[in-house]
Amino acid sequence: MTEVVLGKGGWGEVKVAHFRGLKVAAKSLHEIIISPYNIEIFSREMSILSKIRHPNCLQFIGATTEGYPIILTELMPTSLRKELESGGLAYPTILSISLDVACALNYLHLFKPHPLLHRDVSSANVLLQSMTGVWRAKLSGYGSANFQHLTRTCNPGNPVYSAPEAGNPEEHSPAMDVFSMVSS
Repeated sequence: MTEVVLGKGGWGEVKVAHFRGLKVAAKSLHEIIISPYNIEIFSREMSILSKIRHPNCLQFIGATTEGYPIILTELMPTSLRKELESGGLAYPTILSISLDVACALNYLHLFKPHPLLHRDVSSANVLLQSMTGVWRAKLSGYGSANFQHLTRTCNPGNPVYSAPEAGNPEEHSPAMDVFSMVSS
């Protein structure tokens, strides 16, 4: 793992790493919060990521819970949040990014045998890569994700983007993710 930090949060950090000759993103938990409960949540994220295969969802590469838990994913150069902070985006670019995120959410919400709810759609979790001069977006940040029928926790994700029903797990639905996408 390199010392290049891509992001930090309350749960851990994401750094650039090398895996089989490729640069990848390595997400790890802060050592101080490693506990059986947090390992279980991290394992759920690993399990969900390992099942997702869509061009607008961040590509899972591998993971371990042995020693220090780590999830490896493809490396994306920037996020929607960083691009918005550095200046505005043109209207056609916003439409293209929105369509990519909508396609990712559609895939998750139609997931079989049970719909997947992301529950943390935000500009920080929309990663971007320039392809032939056009931004391609991929949805990331599956730490709050869960199958709809297993949802039990209130107020997942960033409250700034949360739908009004986020406080009641019984009301969690795909509409919550759509609300967050539009709010981002």
